[in-house]
Amino acid sequence: MITPAHARMARAALKWSLIDLRDRTGLSKTTLVRFEAGLGVQYSTAISLEETFAKAGVNFVYEDDSRGLGIQLSKELSRRLNEGTPTSPKPKSAKRSRKAK
Repeated sequence: MITPAHARMARAALKWSLIDLRDRTGLSKTTLVRFEAGLGVQYSTAISLEETFAKAGVNFVYEDDSRGLGIQLSKELSRRLNEGTPTSPKPKSAKRSRKAK
């Protein structure tokens, strides 16, 4: 089942605010804050969050003997997120132009 760390990672990857997540799940912002803080929530809350993130293209990686907790993005989601990322502009020279005196 999804953990608070999963939820924080997924929200960060998707660039969703708590308000965005609230609008997608129908859960209250207070409930979302409680979940991400690791405080007690109902089982159905965790399931709702897991389904919402999965629908958006986030897959959860669970801890085992060889790896830690994490998320993995679907190819489609990864592509969409990368399309929205502008290429970094060429760095400007450190020299400043000087006006002739």
